[in-house]
Amino acid sequence: MPRPRSAASRQALALSVTKDIDAVLRKIEHWHQGSIATFKIMYRDEHGGWNGIRWNGQRASVFALCETDEKKALAKLPRENAE
Repeated sequence: MPRPRSAASRQALALSVTKDIDAVLRKIEHWHQGSIATFKIMYRDEHGGWNGIRWNGQRASVFALCETDEKKALAKLPRENAE
């Protein structure tokens, strides 16, 4: 069973994922064995707010969804993942 992470290590992990989002998305594509460029992508930041990510297969850009509710944030994601 994995050890619970401290608040500091969870925050450091969240910051590193956000900071290196291009590499994270490339790794997800590798695991998925295909492009995720058409997927709706979002993540929750360290303050509990949801942000969207546009991914074109090479570069990611992050945009605020200004929601703390996951369902409301998902509804605000654009239909297409275009930059």
